Amino acid sequence: MRQLNTLPAVTGIEQNNEPTESRLTLKLTDQGRLLGLSSNELATQVARNFDGQVVQKFQRDNSEVEVRLGYPSEQKESPAAVLNTKVVLADGTRVPLSTVATLSQEDAETRIIRIDGKRSQYLSAEVDKDIMSSTEVVEYLQNAVVPQMLRQFAGVSIYFSGEAEQREKTQSSMSEMFLIALLIIYGLLAIPLKSYSQPLIIMMAIPFGIIGALLGHWMNNLALGIFSLNGILALSGVVVNDSLLLVSRFNDLRHETSHVKKAISLACRSRLRAVLLTSFTTFAGLIPILWETSRQAQMLIPAAVSLAYGIMFATVITLILIPVLLMIKEDVHQLIHKLKNKTVDTLEPANEGE
Repeated sequence: MRQLNTLPAVTGIEQNNEPTESRLTLKLTDQGRLLGLSSNELATQVARNFDGQVVQKFQRDNSEVEVRLGYPSEQKESPAAVLNTKVVLADGTRVPLSTVATLSQEDAETRIIRIDGKRSQYLSAEVDKDIMSSTEVVEYLQNAVVPQMLRQFAGVSIYFSGEAEQREKTQSSMSEMFLIALLIIYGLLAIPLKSYSQPLIIMMAIPFGIIGALLGHWMNNLALGIFSLNGILALSGVVVNDSLLLVSRFNDLRHETSHVKKAISLACRSRLRAVLLTSFTTFAGLIPILWETSRQAQMLIPAAVSLAYGIMFATVITLILIPVLLMIKEDVHQLIHKLKNKTVDTLEPANEGE
């Protein structure tokens, strides 16, 4: 709580500490045990005297009335009444409680909270995201508080719930969905292109789009959050468009000319305008969200930053990387073809006259 109070973004700190109350604790003495009493029997008799015992029930009109026998209310409130109460021994003898038990007063909690069987204490607070995100607060606590507490209190486990727990679950599920999305994108590209390698070339823009999204967050001083990951997930399906334009045009030109470098050069020149317009128009459409200052739009800005900067960064890389990868692919293909031809020539049988 002291560490959280130093953060100006954190307000409304609450804890589950229950107020304590004063209690009288009875402990059976050795003399009481010699007289045949047990702790359980002592507790039963004291509870019966002060809480009362139902001795009769009868019907009155439509209600059932209980007759409870016990000490009057004013006597229950006096600690002296506890010491003066009578305890019945096994032979029926009644002795004062003070002769068989000791009484002490202590402060005790009214309720103990347990989570998964472990005694638990938690803190909750509100975070002003205009000053500091919840992710930054959790990272601060993990660096400044958690190591010190783990060293000081052995056996204590510290767990972050609330928004931090939801973010961890979301990241885990989004990682799985991201892999599934990549497989779907690969299938959608491989079927019309009729190639196993070209979809991989096209999808090489995705990692660079993610790098661009991270750079965009750094340039705008934004922390990565759930909406940032949503934007990156959407970005994966958008950045492949520019690569697809280049590869599709290259395939068309490859059927018209046998010169690979010429086909790549013509594909880049003919699709340069389309690639730039596709990226610039998408970026321009996201600018109003990037410049929005209203509180309602703040949650959308991380997703917009991921899309906008990821697309622009991936576009620049695409115009350089995709032609290079296409050329490498063709070189590898020609090399494999030459090795196959050389192997076939080596395995051909010699002429009979040789």
